[in-house]
Amino acid sequence: MHRLIATAVIIAFALFSFSRPAFAQLVEDTNVILTQGGFTTDWTLTVDQYPAPGFDETSIFFDVDVNGAVASLTFVDMNLDEGSDWHEAEVGALFNLDGICNGEFPFWGGVVKNSGGQLQLGNVMDVIVGQAFFVGINTGDTFVGNGPARNHFGWVELEVLNNGDVVMHDNAMAYNRSQIIIGVNQIPEPGTASLLAFLCGVFAVRRRR
Repeated sequence: MHRLIATAVIIAFALFSFSRPAFAQLVEDTNVILTQGGFTTDWTLTVDQYPAPGFDETSIFFDVDVNGAVASLTFVDMNLDEGSDWHEAEVGALFNLDGICNGEFPFWGGVVKNSGGQLQLGNVMDVIVGQAFFVGINTGDTFVGNGPARNHFGWVELEVLNNGDVVMHDNAMAYNRSQIIIGVNQIPEPGTASLLAFLCGVFAVRRRR
């Protein structure tokens, strides 16, 4: 019986592995870059659109204004390639297209259209000075139909200091995955869990017989 269950586990993971895109992977700490200045703005955030760092990058540009305990991050512009979308996020949140479309992650900046069909680049995000915060990243490396694909998900942890400087603490990108957990270097795989549960259930029924 144990041998049958072990076989089922191996089959499940094999099927899942074959169903995943060739370069689907999680990359930690290297593929989101924060630099000071750029495009007449205070700061630049750059994200790699492929797992290999520096192979294909896209950037956003923003200003920072500190007013007491609050810092306002104004999204100014971005590269006009496949681009990227950046959203306010909380640690532990499951960041995916469903959550984005449902309004769970306030839009900070990127390429989207408002209700009138006009292009809008971004908004102002207010954060607490001296307190780390998270931003969800949604980007892609290809175009689908009339717009860019959004098949890569990630996050970056930032902090604004009293003098207006921005520091980056951590980041992660999940390439060719449909979701990521903000602030946690994990990618949930519901498909695998469901398949394993089904196979184990089948063997449990056979055992009862």
